[in-house]
Amino acid sequence: MTYDCAWKLDQGRDVRLEISMIKSYEPSISQAISQAGDR
Repeated sequence: MTYDCAWKLDQGRDVRLEISMIKSYEPSISQAISQAGDR
């Protein structure tokens, strides 16, 4: 999702909606990855 948003931004497209979604989703996925690494 992040790479797709970066690609769209490079193409000059409006990515405000995607950025908002990434900002709300990222903390939960980062926590899940961190917890999986602790196992």
